Amino acid sequence: MVDVSKYLERADNEARRKNFDGAMDLYAEILRLDADCGEARKGLLVSASRKFEKGYPSAVVTGLGTLGARIGIFFASVFKAHAAVAGFCEGAIRKDPRNVSLNMKLGHALLALNLRRSAEAVFAALADLAPEDTGSLKILGQLLYEQKRHDEAMQCFERVLRINPRDQEAAKMRKNLAAEGAIAQAGFKEAKSARDLAKSQKDLGDAERRQRLSKTAEDLADAVLELERALEQSPGDVGLTIKLGRAKLEAADYDGAVDAFLDAVRADASSEEAKDGLGDARLARARKNLDHAKSSGVAEDIARRTRELASLELDEIRRRSDARPTDLGLRFRLGKALLEAGDTDDAIKALQQGVKDPRHRVSALHLLGRAFAESGSLDLAVKQFSEAADAITSLNGPKMEILYELACTLERQGGPERLERALRTFETIFEADIGFKDVRAKVEDLRKKLST
Repeated sequence: MVDVSKYLERADNEARRKNFDGAMDLYAEILRLDADCGEARKGLLVSASRKFEKGYPSAVVTGLGTLGARIGIFFASVFKAHAAVAGFCEGAIRKDPRNVSLNMKLGHALLALNLRRSAEAVFAALADLAPEDTGSLKILGQLLYEQKRHDEAMQCFERVLRINPRDQEAAKMRKNLAAEGAIAQAGFKEAKSARDLAKSQKDLGDAERRQRLSKTAEDLADAVLELERALEQSPGDVGLTIKLGRAKLEAADYDGAVDAFLDAVRADASSEEAKDGLGDARLARARKNLDHAKSSGVAEDIARRTRELASLELDEIRRRSDARPTDLGLRFRLGKALLEAGDTDDAIKALQQGVKDPRHRVSALHLLGRAFAESGSLDLAVKQFSEAADAITSLNGPKMEILYELACTLERQGGPERLERALRTFETIFEADIGFKDVRAKVEDLRKKLST
């Protein structure tokens, strides 16, 4: 196999200089020499995405730019020409790197060609692009499992089970990984006597407990104690301190988790993992406080705790968004939080970035419409609501909600044409669900107005 290390170094240097086109050309050349070079595949995908950090092309531009490639993908797929599919996908992804469908086709084509390391890079990217797609997560987990990267594989199947706790395939893989990891740590092969075997069995139980995802209260307490003992031996170890914070968070010891993550942040102020953990712990504690207030039934306490939680959520999502300015999903969440807090102008700015994320496009358009409506920019609100509604093909609950707000905005604008359109929109909802909000009254009222 050709040694591509020098080529990789040159490509990485071009990427660091932000010459992303040049970097992509070099990564592509490396892949022609070694089609299963995972580093080059990852570099190509990252460079393609970073090229559009300051502004992503519109759907029209990306659609036209990738039209030829998509036609080529279609015909190559028909004839199962996997290498051709991969080639067309690579070219299209350079113009539309956030396109989930293109990345999915590339990943499966690479799998069909048995280019496992290259496929891993693609499915790792898909784990960020389409975080709710359990199929891609399971493929990534399997690829990591094949490389005996058990901890990373376990994280993939853990994510799958958080999305779908009933996924039997992921549950089985989780069990297998826990068992294999436990056996590897227990040392059965080295047991030379009954005493050694007994020790190995104890180690096996300890390892299984550490690796099980669904921990009992006793398991969690043991894990916390184990980590605290480890920290006594290695005081100031940031990684161990973060693990302790996570363990205490999972055990619902929110004060202890906050203290642990604060220690980690003090030890390493640049650790985003520690800061994220601290934010998670503070939010979990605030939610617990709100639950207690609700159980007490004291209105003033409930209102105060609700305000505290909302303020914490906004501060945390703003911090994460500032730390990761190219994460469009975070921009969407920030826009949503700002809108809920009544900061309409800043919400609009954030949502205009968040709408570029295909995962949140419809929701971002919906919220943008709401923000423009609240700011009095009714024409812009109508435009956003209309785009959001058009993006949903079936007349389901979310689409009816968007159509309802669209019709209300048209009604606010007034004028015969707008009122006629508002009536037609309300009637569309009414025909699908007669009991949706006050749509019956809206239809009757508008019919009277337009008949006079």
